[in-house]
Amino acid sequence: MAAAALALIIGGAIAIPKLSGPSKDQLMEAGFQALYLGTYGTEDDAKARENYMQAAQKGAADAYYYLGEICEREYDYQSARAEYEKGIRAGSNLARLGMGYLWQRGLCGEADANKAWELYKDALDQGCEEADYYRAMIILSGFAGQEAEAKKAI
Repeated sequence: MAAAALALIIGGAIAIPKLSGPSKDQLMEAGFQALYLGTYGTEDDAKARENYMQAAQKGAADAYYYLGEICEREYDYQSARAEYEKGIRAGSNLARLGMGYLWQRGLCGEADANKAWELYKDALDQGCEEADYYRAMIILSGFAGQEAEAKKAI
């Protein structure tokens, strides 16, 4: 009887992951493969979108960044903004960068380098090293109250 109970426990432990489908990490990887290693067509974007949507449902905050990227590819900046906002609420620094870049380029209203700067600063303060690149571009251009200075940007 103990052996039967043990078999049920082990069988359940094996079956549960299979029933819940791929992990959020597997979904993120599949989304990446479709989005960046495909043919850059609508079919690849649809595959990537589906994987990232599922990953977001499983708690992958950065999935919203990639969903925003897909929207940007489609020139749907309002939807990109909505995805980035979801990502920011979920804690994604990549989504902060995406939203900042929309503001910097004026793709979600009037261009606002100050809003972009703050989003980049927030991301950097939370350990997102990529934010330094975006901040350097603002410094290089002299936006957001930053004096245009190549050495500081570098």
